[in-house]
Amino acid sequence: MSKQIFFSVIIPAYNAERYISETLRSVTRQTYQHFEVIVVDDGSTDKTREIVQQHALQDSRLTLISCPQRSGGPAYPRNLGLEASRGDYVALLDSDDLWFAQKLENDAKFLSQTPTDILYSGAYYVSEDLRQISSAHQSRALTWWFLIVNRVASPTVCVARHVFKERHLYFDTDPLLVAIEDYHFLLSARLEGMTVICRPGIDCVYRQGSANSIYGASDFNRLLKRILYNMTKISIKYSLPWPKLCLILFLIVVRFSLQHAWESIFGGRGTLVNSPPSLTARDISESLKTIGAAYESHSRP
Repeated sequence: MSKQIFFSVIIPAYNAERYISETLRSVTRQTYQHFEVIVVDDGSTDKTREIVQQHALQDSRLTLISCPQRSGGPAYPRNLGLEASRGDYVALLDSDDLWFAQKLENDAKFLSQTPTDILYSGAYYVSEDLRQISSAHQSRALTWWFLIVNRVASPTVCVARHVFKERHLYFDTDPLLVAIEDYHFLLSARLEGMTVICRPGIDCVYRQGSANSIYGASDFNRLLKRILYNMTKISIKYSLPWPKLCLILFLIVVRFSLQHAWESIFGGRGTLVNSPPSLTARDISESLKTIGAAYESHSRP
C-alpha cells in the first residue's frame, strides 16, 4: 500500500463492564496497527469507565470520552466520537462485539484498491456467551431488498471521513430510532447517492441477546414499530412517493410476521427464541395508522 490508511475505531459504551475488555483486546490485537480507539461512555453506572481507563494506561492510542449526560442510545456517543476522530476511515464497533485479528488489515487492503464512501463485510451472529453461532451472514451487495431488511452488521462498517465532515451525514439521535440508527444511517447514505459496497469475508462476531443487542434491548413489537417509523422518516426526508412507501411498509410487516412465526415454532436467535407470539393484527393496524398519520402530517405544505 502506497499510503497507510489510518482508522478511528469508535465504540459507544453504556454499562459495558462485562464485555468491554474483551472488545478492546480484539482491537488492540489487530495485525494492522495504524489506528486510534475512541470509547464514548454514555453515563455508565458500573465500572465501564474504570476498565477503559486501565486499558488506556496500557495503550496510548485509546481515548475515553464521556457524554455530558445520558443520551439513551448509541447515536449521540457515536457522533461525539466522529467529531473527535482523526482517521481517514471510521470503523464502527459496539462494546460487546468482537473482531478477528485480520479485520482492519482486510479493510485496509480492500480500501487501498477500491476507495469508497462506506464499506461493510460479513459477520457471525452468535449467542451472548459465544458458544453458539446462530447464523453466518456473508456480505452481499445492497439491492432494493435493503429497504425491507438490514443485513449489514454495524461492527463491520467503515465510513470515510468526508461522509460526515463534508457531506454532514451523522447518526440520527431520534429516540425512536434507538437500536436501528445504523440502519437509518446506511439508508440515508444510499439515498444520498453515496457508494456503499461490501468486501468478501467474515471477520466480525456480532453478539446477540446482550443488553447492547437489538434483540436484547427491544421486544418484537417495539422493533417492528421502530423499523416502520424508520422507513417512514426516510420516505419523508427523501420524498419517496406514498404508494411506494405503502408497499415497503406492507412487505416489512409480512417479512417480520413470517420471521416471528418461524422463530416461535422452530427456534431462532436472541430473545425471540421460544417467545410467545406478540404480534397481532391490531398491532399491525395501529402501527400502520400511526405511520400513515405521521407521513401525512409531515407531507402537508
